[in-house]
Amino acid sequence: MIRSRISRSIQCSLVLLNSLPAALASERVLPREEVPRAVIESSQKQYPSASITRSTEEIENGKQQYELRMKSKDDEFEITYSASGQLISSEKKILWDAVPLAVQKAVLKKYPRATARKIEYLVKADKTSYEITLMKTDNKTLEARFDPLGNFLEEE
Repeated sequence: MIRSRISRSIQCSLVLLNSLPAALASERVLPREEVPRAVIESSQKQYPSASITRSTEEIENGKQQYELRMKSKDDEFEITYSASGQLISSEKKILWDAVPLAVQKAVLKKYPRATARKIEYLVKADKTSYEITLMKTDNKTLEARFDPLGNFLEEE
């Protein structure tokens, strides 16, 4: 009797574990042909010299979105659109020298012993920010976001 209950519990746990990746996987790689025409047209209009290197479909807060990884001669960036082609957000990797001096000073003050590993310029809902991935002295990484004036926004 007890063995049967344990066996059923294990079976239920395995079923739940096996279905977990599907429940969490809200992103799917799409061939370009499956990306809505409005998204392609918006990306070509906004970034005429860039080409799409990867496209994904994802559900964010219950809404369908399309993320395009794009590349031009000098830049690589990710743009997120709604199914109707409306720009939701953009992310572009940049170098430390391209970060405003106010942000550089704020980062160095808040994290004096950390090293910047990756810097992204973010635009979302007409608000810009800088997301900086830092390596701390204990070899742990964190992401910190600052507005263009150097005000600290958040840390992950």
